[in-house]
Parts: sequence; C-alpha cells; structure tokens
Amino acid sequence: MKDLRRYRIHYYFGKLLFYFSIAVLVFIFRNHFVDEVKYFVGTLALFYGLEGLFFEWWMHREKLFHQDKFYLSCIEVFLGIILLACPLYYESVCVVWAVWSIIREADEIKDIVTELRHWFPRILSAIESIAVIVFSVYLMIDPSPHHVLIHIYLLMVELLVTPLTPLIDELFSAREESKES
Repeated sequence: MKDLRRYRIHYYFGKLLFYFSIAVLVFIFRNHFVDEVKYFVGTLALFYGLEGLFFEWWMHREKLFHQDKFYLSCIEVFLGIILLACPLYYESVCVVWAVWSIIREADEIKDIVTELRHWFPRILSAIESIAVIVFSVYLMIDPSPHHVLIHIYLLMVELLVTPLTPLIDELFSAREESKES
C-alpha cells in the first residue's frame, strides 16, 4: 500500500508540474486560443481523455471496464478527435466546450460529495466546479470571445486545482497512515 501511495504521490506531483506549465502557456497564448478555440478545445479534450485512460489503466488494470472514469475518458478522446477532424463553427465549438465542462465538473462534484476525506482541497475544488458550471451556461447562451476568454481563465484555475486536490489527499493520507503506525 505504501509503494502504491508513493507512486500516486509522484504521479500527482508530476501531473501538477506538467499542468502548471500548461497553465502558464495558456496564460501566455490566451488571446490566440480565443481565435483558434476549435483546435484548443479539441487538443485539450484529447489530452484529458488520453491522460485519464492511462491513469485508469495504471490504477485499475484488473477492473478497468468497471470504472466510470474509464468511460468518461473514452468520451473525451472521441470528443477531441471529432473537434479536431470536423469542420465546426465557432459557436458550435463553444457549446460543445460548455457541455463537456458541465459533464466534467458534475462528475467532479460527485467525487467531492462521495469522497469527503480532507475538506480544504475539496472545498476549493467545489468552488471551482460551481464557477465553471455557471460560466459554462453563459458560454452556451452567448458563445462570444468574451465568454471564451473567461472560460480560458477558469481552465487555468482548473489546471492547477485538478492535480492539486488528489495530491493533497494522498499527502494527508500518508501522514495519517504514518501517525497510526
């Protein structure tokens, strides 16, 4: 169990560093991403899906097809391929991005509610999820460059919160486990 926890901590720490570098790149090129939203969202969905598939394969090899995250990751890969391959209008991509964000954040809220282990990172993640859902509705109603830019800023926050929450959970769990032994 300790070895698995150590590997997960290393994985989440590496993921945090990688996602932080992506957040910095998104911040630097945010205005360019507003114009090229189709390629940005398609690549992002494909990346999230492939990363999720790898993680689910790595963590749950024996019961891979019984995991909800596995199927969400398959959908994200499929969504990324469709967004990159199909000629879509700006507004259509914004609506797809908004719906995808709502689905991801609803799944994250479900995880927060069902796995209340450490409250501080969960509250931070819940606030981010609720903000993304609210602004996703705005993006669906008015797919303008202004709302796309707001969604890009929220994405930068998500890129930091997503790997930080499980990393903090694992570190707290390791600390609690070491106190017990």
